[in-house]
Amino acid sequence: DDSWWQRSDDARIQLVADRDDYKVGDTARILVQSPFKKARALVTIERAGVLSRRVIEIKGSSQTIEVPITADLVPNAFVSVVLVRGRVGNDKALKKDARGRLFDPGKPSFKMGYLKLDVDQSVNALKVDVAANKKTYRPGEEVEVAVTLKDASGKPVGGEVTIMAVDEGVLSLTGYKTPDLMKTFFREDPLSVQTRDSRRALISRLEVRRMGNKGLSGGDGAAEGFGASVNFRGKFITTAAFKPLVKVGADGKATARFTLPDNLTAFRLMAVASSGAKRFGSGQSRITVNKPLLVRAALPRFASTGDAFGVRAVVQSLDGFSGKVTIAAQTEGPIRLSGAPQQVIELAAGEAREVVFPATAGEPGEATVRFAVTGKDAEDAVEIKLPVQLPSPVERHVETLTMTVDKPTQWRRLTLPETMHPTEGELVVELSSSRFSELLPGIDYLVDYPYGCAEQTTGRTLPMVMLGELLDTFELQAVDRDKLPTYTQAGIDRLFTMQTPSGGLGYWPGAYRAHPWASTYATLAIVQAKKRGFKVNEARYQRLLKYTREVLKMKARVNTRTWNQRARMAASVLAAYVLAEAGQSDASYNEHLFNQRAKLPRWGQALLIMAIHKQKQGGPLTDRKAQLVKTLSTELMQHVTTESGEAHLSLDATEAKDYWVTMHSSVRADALTLMAMLRVNPQADVIELLARGLLNARRGGRWLSTQDNAFALMALSEYFSSVERVAPSYDVTVGVGDKAIATEAFRGRKLGYTRVRLPMKDVRAAQGKVLTIMRDGEGGPLYANLKLRYAQAKPDPKALHQGFSLKREYLRVGGKDAGKPATSVKPGEVVEVRLTLVAPIERHYVAVDDPLPAGFEIINTSFATQRAQGLDASYHWSRLSPSHREQRDDRMLLFIDTMSPGVFTYSYLVRATTPGTFQAAGATIHEMYHPNVQGRSPALVVDVK
Repeated sequence: DDSWWQRSDDARIQLVADRDDYKVGDTARILVQSPFKKARALVTIERAGVLSRRVIEIKGSSQTIEVPITADLVPNAFVSVVLVRGRVGNDKALKKDARGRLFDPGKPSFKMGYLKLDVDQSVNALKVDVAANKKTYRPGEEVEVAVTLKDASGKPVGGEVTIMAVDEGVLSLTGYKTPDLMKTFFREDPLSVQTRDSRRALISRLEVRRMGNKGLSGGDGAAEGFGASVNFRGKFITTAAFKPLVKVGADGKATARFTLPDNLTAFRLMAVASSGAKRFGSGQSRITVNKPLLVRAALPRFASTGDAFGVRAVVQSLDGFSGKVTIAAQTEGPIRLSGAPQQVIELAAGEAREVVFPATAGEPGEATVRFAVTGKDAEDAVEIKLPVQLPSPVERHVETLTMTVDKPTQWRRLTLPETMHPTEGELVVELSSSRFSELLPGIDYLVDYPYGCAEQTTGRTLPMVMLGELLDTFELQAVDRDKLPTYTQAGIDRLFTMQTPSGGLGYWPGAYRAHPWASTYATLAIVQAKKRGFKVNEARYQRLLKYTREVLKMKARVNTRTWNQRARMAASVLAAYVLAEAGQSDASYNEHLFNQRAKLPRWGQALLIMAIHKQKQGGPLTDRKAQLVKTLSTELMQHVTTESGEAHLSLDATEAKDYWVTMHSSVRADALTLMAMLRVNPQADVIELLARGLLNARRGGRWLSTQDNAFALMALSEYFSSVERVAPSYDVTVGVGDKAIATEAFRGRKLGYTRVRLPMKDVRAAQGKVLTIMRDGEGGPLYANLKLRYAQAKPDPKALHQGFSLKREYLRVGGKDAGKPATSVKPGEVVEVRLTLVAPIERHYVAVDDPLPAGFEIINTSFATQRAQGLDASYHWSRLSPSHREQRDDRMLLFIDTMSPGVFTYSYLVRATTPGTFQAAGATIHEMYHPNVQGRSPALVVDVK
C-alpha cells in the first residue's frame, strides 16, 4: 500500500537479509546498502502497524543492522529503513546530466527500502490427534472419541477443543475443509504502513533559479417381509455430533461421546483446538457406519398427485456378504404400490443393485415408504417420509359478512365448479362479535406469503408485534397461537441476518447494499418488538438506528438509477416517524421536512404528522409542535376526497412513477392517513369514512400486497380499538340446507371467535344447498368470514397473459438433438429448463415461480461435485440478471427488482432422477406489490424412462 513515490527508483535503496526465513529467537541481520557517505537512518519494524522505531547512524556504503525475531513478528513483518541526508554543497555544485540538463545534487534527500521477514509459525502450532475407539460402527451405536493435544516440541498441553462429526458426502459437496485456525490467526499481513518524507517536495536551488514549482501528490400399508420387530432406520442426520467446548486437561487428553444416527455413510471426525492465546491446531479422522447387508431408499424429494413412478431401493452387500436376499416394500398414506410388494434377488459380494416397485401418488399429504431386506444372518430396513402435493396451487377465497339487528341473516348457495379437486380443501365459517375478526384473512395472507425479502419478512413480523396481545384470542390459519412469540422472534432474527456493512438491511438475503425503505420499515418492526420485550441484539440495533438517521438526512448511499430525490425524501420522512417511535426524534430535522413538505408525497405528510406528534417537547416548543401538526393535518385533509360513504387520499399522478421503489400504493396512503388522524384528531368524521374505504378495498378478505396488508392491519386495529363499544347479546346458528350444523351464544364483549369447518367432501355433498348464518338477539353486529380453500383437480393447461407473458421449455443438452424439446428423457439425463419472459412495459419487484416435475432435481452448480463435471455455467439471463434466486426441492424462484420492457430468457439445468410420469403446474410471474399483473405458462407432463 505504499505510495507511488516509495516505489520510484530514485528513492529506493536495497536491503539484503542473511536468510529467507526465521524462527522466534533468531536475530535477522540485514545489510543496508547506502548511496550516502554519511546519513541518519530510521529503522521501523511493522506488522499491521508500527511495532518499534529506532534511529541509527549509517557510515560508508553499507552497514548491517540486527533485528531480534520475537513472537510478535509471526508469521511475517516488514523492516523499513529510511536514510535522511541534509543539504550538501552550494550553488556551484549544480551539475549537468548525460543529456546536458542541470540538476542539484546537494538538495536535501532521503532514500528508503523495505524488506519482508518471514517467520516460522510452527512454534505456535498444536499437534491434534482425534480418533474413535474403532473404525467401523453400526447405526445407533455410541462413539467414544479421544483427543490429544501436544505443543510444537511434542509435550502434552491443556486447552479447549471443538469436536464435530459430519457426513463426508455432505462435506464433499461444498469442498469443506477442516478449519485451520493457524491460517486464521496467523495469516500473512500485507504492508499497512505508509512512509512519507517531505524532502521530496523541497525546491532545489535550480528550481528557484528557474522559478519552477512542482508539486507531488500521494496516494405410505402392510406387506410380506415386514414383522412387528423390524427396526427401521429413519433418523438421518448429516451432523452426528457437535461439541463446541470440550476441556483438555494438562495431560493433553480429553474424551467425548455421541450416538450415531441411522445414516450408512462415512463421518469425518474433526477437532479444532486452542491452548492459550496463541497456540492453535486441528486434526481429523474418519469412521464408517455400515451393515453387512444394507438398503438405501432412492426416492424423489416429493411427488405430485397423479404421478406414476418407481419406488426404488438400492440393496448392497458389504463385509463379504453374498447370497439370496428378499427385498420388501411397504407404503402408507397417499403413495400406493401398483405391483408386487416383494422381490427376491441374488447378490454377489460387494454388489449393489437397484430394485424398483411401481407406485402411484394419490391425494396430497405425507406418505411413509419402508423397505426391508433380509438375507442369511443379515438384514436391514429403512423408513422415509415423502410429501405428496397437488400439481395445482392451493387457492383461497374469502368473503366477509356482517349481521345486525336490522339484517340478522345471510344466505350463500354452495355451488362449486366440477373442476375443483373433490377432497382437497375446506370451507371454514368464522364467527365473532368483534370486528377484529375481519382482519384475520389479511394476517393469514402475510403469514402464508411464500417469499422472504426484508420487506415481506417485516410485513409478517410487524403485525405479530403490534397485534400480539390481540392475536392471543384468535387462531391463525398458518401458525399455532402458542407459537406466536416464537414465530415473531424468528422474524426479528431473520431481519438482522440481512444487515449489511452500512448497518441497513439488504432487500434480499446476501445483498451488499442496503435498501433505504425496506431497512427503515424493518427498523419500525424491531423498535416495536424491543418495546414489547422481544430479544434484540443491541449492537446490531444501534447500527440499524444509525443507518436510519442517515436515511433521515438523506446521507445513506443509494443506487441513483432507481432512487430519485423524491423517493429519498419519502424514505427520509418514514425514518423521521420510525426514529420518533424509537424515542430518538430529531426535532430540527422534522422542522426541515416540514419546510420541504411540498416535495413530499401526500402520504408522506401523514408520516410527518405522526413523527412530530410523537416528539417529546416542553415549553414553547410544545406550541410549535401543535402548530406544525395543525398545519400538516389541514393540508392533508385538503387532498382527502369523499364519495359513496368512503374517503380516500387522492394521489398525485406522478407518484406511481416516483415512488415505486417504496412499494407505493393507494391502500398504504389511506392507511397512513387514517393512522395520522386517529392520533391527532380522533373525533374527526373522516376517520370512519377512511376506515370504510380501507375495508372496501379488500379482495377476498385481504389487500393485494404484503405492504398494503401490513399498514392496513395496523391502521384498522387502531380504529377498531376506538370504536367497538356495544356489547353483544345474541345466539348464532349455522345451517346447511334444512340442517343446523353449529350454534353459539355470544354474551358480552370478547375478541375470540367460533370456527365451523366443513371438509371439501362435505361441501361437495351439499352442492346446490344453501349455507345460512342467522343471529337472534340484541347488541352489536355479528361478523363472519367465509373462507374457502380449494385447488383445481388438474393443472391448468392454458397460458395466462395479464401484463406478462411466460413460456417454459424443457430442452435437450448436448449431442445432435441439443436444443430440441425434451418430453421424454432417460434417468440421469441433464435437461435445460428455459424460461422466456415478456414484459411490455417496465415492471418492478417481479417474482418468477417455476414448479418442477417430481422426478427432477435442480443441479446446484455451487456444489464442488457439479463444478467438477463442468456444470457451473448453466445460468444465463438476456440483458437482465435476477436480483435474487432460490433453489428449492420442488421449484426455482427468481426475483427481479426492476425489469425493463423486452424479451428475456433464463435457463437452468435439471437432472432426471426417477423413472416415471410426472406433471408440474405452470410457471408463474407477477409483480409482488401488484399481483394482478401476472402471467402463467401451461402445465407440463414429462416421462422419465
